[in-house]
Amino acid sequence: MITDFDKIVKEWSYRVHNSKPNPQNSTHQYQLTQILVEYGWPYQAIDELIQNLNEIDIVKNKKSGNVYPVRTHNPDTQDLIKKDASKDDIEKVKKDKDDKPSGSDKEDNKLNFKQDRDKIVKGLVSPPGTGGSAIGEMYGGISVEESYSNPNMTEEQFVDKHFEDVRNSPMSKGMSDKDIRKWLAIAHRTGQNEIKELKNNKKYRFEEKQNPPYPLAVMDPVNDKANSKQQLIDFFDEKLEQAKKDNNQEAIKHYERQLRFIKSRKDSDTGVLYETEEGEIGFKHTSNKKSFTDPVFNSTIVARGAVMKTASENVSTTYDYTPEQQKQISKNIEDVTNRGAKLVERAGLGPGEAIRQNIEDERDFSKRNKVGKLFKNFDGGMQGRKNYLIDIQNEIESNKGVGKKVKDYLDEKGIEPPYTEDDIAAAVIGIAKAGDNTGAIRKLVVKLSDNVKKSREVYERIKSQNPDKSDDEIKQMTLDTLNGYKTREGNDSPEKFDIDTLEGMLSEDMDWIENVGAETRDAMNVAHKQIVGDLDESDKKWREDNPDTPPSPPDNGPNTQSYIAAYMKQMHWDRYIYGDEEDIGDMSIDGYNVNSQTIRECLADLSGFEGSVDSSEDRQKLFSHLRKTLRPDSESGSISFNSQKDNKSIEIGKEQYRTKGVGNNSVLGNFGKDLQKCMKGKVVK
Repeated sequence: MITDFDKIVKEWSYRVHNSKPNPQNSTHQYQLTQILVEYGWPYQAIDELIQNLNEIDIVKNKKSGNVYPVRTHNPDTQDLIKKDASKDDIEKVKKDKDDKPSGSDKEDNKLNFKQDRDKIVKGLVSPPGTGGSAIGEMYGGISVEESYSNPNMTEEQFVDKHFEDVRNSPMSKGMSDKDIRKWLAIAHRTGQNEIKELKNNKKYRFEEKQNPPYPLAVMDPVNDKANSKQQLIDFFDEKLEQAKKDNNQEAIKHYERQLRFIKSRKDSDTGVLYETEEGEIGFKHTSNKKSFTDPVFNSTIVARGAVMKTASENVSTTYDYTPEQQKQISKNIEDVTNRGAKLVERAGLGPGEAIRQNIEDERDFSKRNKVGKLFKNFDGGMQGRKNYLIDIQNEIESNKGVGKKVKDYLDEKGIEPPYTEDDIAAAVIGIAKAGDNTGAIRKLVVKLSDNVKKSREVYERIKSQNPDKSDDEIKQMTLDTLNGYKTREGNDSPEKFDIDTLEGMLSEDMDWIENVGAETRDAMNVAHKQIVGDLDESDKKWREDNPDTPPSPPDNGPNTQSYIAAYMKQMHWDRYIYGDEEDIGDMSIDGYNVNSQTIRECLADLSGFEGSVDSSEDRQKLFSHLRKTLRPDSESGSISFNSQKDNKSIEIGKEQYRTKGVGNNSVLGNFGKDLQKCMKGKVVK
């Protein structure tokens, strides 16, 4: 029989979710019981210890006169009414409290979150979202309250009850009746699942019998610019002060924790105030997503850099690197991200940058290479090749669209109508060169590039297949092939390529434009490939320079581990894996609650993690396992984070780099498709 309490407490701290054993928490008591059984304690001794932990006294506060149960009597502030009270004694105290509202009950009724909702419905205040999402979040809160008071209310009854109010509210402007009903149905499901989670997840310690005004839904609880956050802070500040006056240490810890998360959380969209089993007020945070494919985070490159710096420091600590090694990893990750961001930024600029680097005089370039004539034979998609010059000429006449831009450009250059074909083509190139990356202009430059690329591919293929043919014969065969493609009829009918246009497309003067179309279309993919490739190269160089330093293959190198750790941090996977905030909040996706346990179990299963995820130590191992084994891979327009299971690639995470212009870059993080499927399977019944 092991009686070393230091050893018992240490093991106990490993097994509870937050590494902080609470002797009064029933789940923690269960973990303690299991430990004592393993350590050879007799059942009678275990029962006696647990009974002592559960002893509750009934006391009367010397200042307020309130009577309530406590686990530790403080004689300085409380008079002892009954020591080691029975269950019936405690129930009687609670009943007396229910029958006679206390000062704090009156204080709680001053909360005006319901009045704030009424103002939104009436159009007096703008909602924190738009359209369907605003309806889903606000009426999801209303559904929380109504689902608690009337758990048998059906979806149809809820939708019918609130439909007219929503339809007549400015918040549903532009929405069809069908969409309004769809979002109200999601709201009903959200409320029912929130109550279900509060009741079934024992870590919330939700009191089965709630006193008015609880449960009470709150919108936009952590927005610094909204009213709700300050109202919550003021409310919990008062609760904390009362707990301090009562010298109620458990309540003090509780309210300090509530305030800490209200002040620090950034991703909570809604929340619920509720009564705990101990008679305190708790707040459940919820991050709402319309669907499982929605982004979880949208971060600036600067913010990502700060997270990656911390991640690289953690990796360095894990492997006991020197300060110089840590700095090198941090710099590598920063360089990788910045190079990728620059590529994405360049993609946002469109083909203009390539034109600026290669064309000094666009009018001379266009005339020399018969570009105007090329505009009369562009790929037009499924319907066949098309004369795009006619469309521009028509828009010049009507002074709209691309035609207006061309006219304004040529007027500014002092070129008077009638414009030649090459003048019009030169204007399009010049407009793109000046930085116009709108769809219509970009499309024309890309199609010009595609013409050059296609003609060269056909020419080279025919040349390799016919080594005995002369160059003139190869060119004629190339023209026959190009002019044999499907074409449109009527006014859109393209003009056939001739030897002059073909030689222009094959000339060195056109070398630079051959891949502009592919680069413009695929620039995001190129950027993501660059990031993945740079990570791999950085780790290869690291291992060459530090051959005897961990980690060793097949584990990811330190640069890749740092990158993955930063992604997981911004996805809040550390929160879900470690479970330190399981009594604080979770996610609601399409009206379904997705809690830490769901995400943690899916991550463990999909990544091939072997072992339990019950203890704090096990969860640390899972986080480390993901960091070491997830493989970044680039696919169309994104980076995926994959695992291997049964020789199949499993997509667990995904992120995309985006740009809105020079210096305005961001990273979007999503759940991977296989993780989405796993979570749906667990929560969608």
